[in-house]
Amino acid sequence: MLVSERDLLVVSGHPYVEHESRSLVWSIFSHYTQKCTSDIIDVAALIYTKTTYIPLELHLKLLLTDGTPLADPTRYRHLVGKLVYLYLTRLDITHAISIVSQFVSTPHYAHYSALLRIL
Repeated sequence: MLVSERDLLVVSGHPYVEHESRSLVWSIFSHYTQKCTSDIIDVAALIYTKTTYIPLELHLKLLLTDGTPLADPTRYRHLVGKLVYLYLTRLDITHAISIVSQFVSTPHYAHYSALLRIL
């Protein structure tokens, strides 16, 4: 079950209780998001990388038959699966995740390259 911070309903007549409850939930979500992100970086084995503000190249067209198929698509599928959680919490990469998740059945090297750019 996934619950976002915005979906939380706190029923209380006291504004302090509502504020503190939301603060607690926000800290739990942000801690879990940071942990999930660091787990993804560990799985991808990314150490020395450059950061970018754009998760995918502009006007990038990925096709099912782009390049050579991955010999073992397990890592690609695992990383996309982990990114699906961030789909709800990181709105800046939502579109990019939806694009790379379309190629989970038969990923190619071009798709993996796009996935690494998101990370």
